Amino acid sequence: MDNNHGIILNIRHYSCMVDLLGRGGILNEVEELLKASPFGVNSTMVSSLLRSCKIHGNLKMGRRVAEALMEQEPELAATYLQALNMFSESESFTYSLEIRETMKEKKFEREPGYNLYIM
Repeated sequence: MDNNHGIILNIRHYSCMVDLLGRGGILNEVEELLKASPFGVNSTMVSSLLRSCKIHGNLKMGRRVAEALMEQEPELAATYLQALNMFSESESFTYSLEIRETMKEKKFEREPGYNLYIM
C-alpha cells in the first residue's frame, strides 16, 4: 500500500481486515492477523472477532475471545452481553449462566430504553 499508493498502514486498516475476514468466516486468519498486528490490538477488533465467532458458530474460539475481551475490558457490560447472547443462542447454557453470574457480581444493569451493545 505504501510503495504503490502512498498509503501508510495504520490500526484502522487492521481493524477493517479483522471485520472483513471475520464476516467471511476466515476466523483463524483473523486470529493470526491480530497476533501479527504491529499496532497492538484494541477491544473493537476483538469484539469484531467475537461477533464473527457468533455468526459462524465457532464457540470454541468464541469462548477464548470472549474471555480475552472480558480480561481486556472488565467493566464493559457490552462484552458480557455479547458473549451471553452468543452462548445462550447456541444452547451452551452452562457457560451463559457463568457469564450471567459474573454480570450480577459486577452489578451490570440495563436501563430501560438503553442499548448496551456498542458497535
